Amino acid sequence: MKKDLVVLFYPKTEPDNIYRNLPISILKLASQVIASGYRVRVVDSRIEEDYEPVIRQIAGETLCFGVSAMTGFQINHGIKASEIAKRINHDIPVVWGGWHASLLPSQTLENDFIDIAVIGQGERTLSELLGVLANGGDFKNISGIAFKDQNGAVIQNTCRRFEDIDNFAPVNFEAINIDKYINESELGKRTISWNTSQGCPFCCGFCCTPVLYGRNWASLSVERILGEIETLISRFNVDSILFAEDNFFTNRERVSAICTEIVKRKLKFHWSTDGRIDQILRLEPELFSLLNESGCHKIYLGAESGDQDVLNLIDKKIKREDTYKAVDLLGRHNIKAELFLMVGFPLNPKKDLNETLKMISGIKRNYPNHQATPFLYTPYPGTKLFDLAKNYGLRPPGSLRAWGNWSLLAPISPWIDKSYLDRVNRLVKFYLPFAYPSDSLRKRMEKGVSGYFYRIMHRIAKFRIEKNILIFPIEWQVVKFIYYKVMLRYNIFKNLSVPR
Repeated sequence: MKKDLVVLFYPKTEPDNIYRNLPISILKLASQVIASGYRVRVVDSRIEEDYEPVIRQIAGETLCFGVSAMTGFQINHGIKASEIAKRINHDIPVVWGGWHASLLPSQTLENDFIDIAVIGQGERTLSELLGVLANGGDFKNISGIAFKDQNGAVIQNTCRRFEDIDNFAPVNFEAINIDKYINESELGKRTISWNTSQGCPFCCGFCCTPVLYGRNWASLSVERILGEIETLISRFNVDSILFAEDNFFTNRERVSAICTEIVKRKLKFHWSTDGRIDQILRLEPELFSLLNESGCHKIYLGAESGDQDVLNLIDKKIKREDTYKAVDLLGRHNIKAELFLMVGFPLNPKKDLNETLKMISGIKRNYPNHQATPFLYTPYPGTKLFDLAKNYGLRPPGSLRAWGNWSLLAPISPWIDKSYLDRVNRLVKFYLPFAYPSDSLRKRMEKGVSGYFYRIMHRIAKFRIEKNILIFPIEWQVVKFIYYKVMLRYNIFKNLSVPR
């Protein structure tokens, strides 16, 4: 039997995966594979949780079993699926791509269930690799891969040059069930994640993107972007789009052209995307008008920290005051801002937490609808700050499987002690949400007995945050006890929702 089926496996991204974003990288790979003349079966373990029978059923016709995984939780399920494929048929070539395999290809290939690693952009590389697998040839002639030779030694070929993404195959909307990835969000009832560009010309010290793409950036043509948007709206009844980009505002003329065409074609939908602080500050008034008219609802700002020392450390090339200016600018143009912030950098984690809290408080006082949530800084391999983290005692995992425990949500940095972690945990789960409530929490504050409870917690939390008095968090302990030990156990006030 001729083997012409390519399996593309997407591992779970977190334990529950309630919100399922479209695996855009998998969709674009699948589109390229189909255009190259092969059949594709996408297996998303967030949807097909019992995937072993699926792999078993198609193993006999599988030319290649591909896995795309980021550093962290996805690795665990990626290894499990690779092991299943190899156990069913040891001769199935298992190919890993995505962020982690690109960052650590040699260590990835030390795993017994993985044969080949694709490094960086995968569309062209995978197409050439499939040609060798189907028709014979030498892996050494394929740029952008690492592989094991007959003796098990890892060979890494030359890097592949970054390619204009407009050269790749158009999205094949039949390659995946798009409807399964449409979610309700603050943007609308039917929201989907999408992207229009790849890469970033900047080199922030915490970010993996420059390592993957060499500070290159490329965009689809405006005509192709608008064609995809029109298809999402007309065929899938999408009413809102989250443009999940590495850097949406890299080219202002491109953004202006996209917005102009959205308005010209009378496409009615809400959208949001990311933006650098300095890029937002350079936008002209005319472009802000276009953003409004085209349906821009929110911009996620890479503020990163309220501590200038941290901003200098990560080479962000902005001043602390620039974040206030950008937030004010968006507020004056009726565009919501959500700040991405990190705390717990190795130099002075207590100072960077305090400075970041001051920034959040200052912004929320003036713009209560803007959002800002801090996450623990997590060092990632290949980034500029990774060596610094190792100097401060970080011990990187020694195997692919061990990297599966690396997470934004888990304490991995040795300079972060339990008291610091507990403080951040209380802030993120309780004090910040109650001090500066979301629209949905504000509505609950107005209703009945639970609303009275919320209002009390709101006043306490806001006082503590604004006065920076976070010692003896008695109310946090009381809330945890009442909610998790009493209410959930006895099903009391089941409409009451406490941020976890």
